[in-house]
Amino acid sequence: MSLSLIADLASVVGLLISLGGFGVTIRNVGKARRAAEEARRAAQEAVSRVGERLLDDELAVLIQFSTEIEVACRGEEWSVALLRSADIRSRLARVANHRVLTKSERDDLRLPLEGLPAFRQSLERVRSSTIKRLPRSHLEILHGLIIRLEQIRSRVQAGILEL
Repeated sequence: MSLSLIADLASVVGLLISLGGFGVTIRNVGKARRAAEEARRAAQEAVSRVGERLLDDELAVLIQFSTEIEVACRGEEWSVALLRSADIRSRLARVANHRVLTKSERDDLRLPLEGLPAFRQSLERVRSSTIKRLPRSHLEILHGLIIRLEQIRSRVQAGILEL
């Protein structure tokens, strides 16, 4: 066997080994890419779940504050109602734009949010004795908000409990 033939055979064997190594590398790159995509999906799912839980917590606080406003109004504790209405405004604004909410839910929350300034003005006027009673329509809107918040929270909790 000549030296030239041995060199040619070594080159062919080296080429085959290189091609095999390249194939293994390509396969491993594909596996790594799929693993990275799966990890990204899992991370997005975890972030989504955390977001849903934070929304649930925020809805619970909104329900509590809204109920406190309703009780304060019925008990004519206008300062408490004013304080809580200030608290609820910023929280409601954040929740009303949450991505988990449906368009209908967002719209249902924006209406009371837009009506809060008038509600607060009425509270101020009752507190300063400019008017004797809070308009019944304000209490009805507040009660409707509480019911809608509870409905939304129930739907969000159902989503959280899904596996």
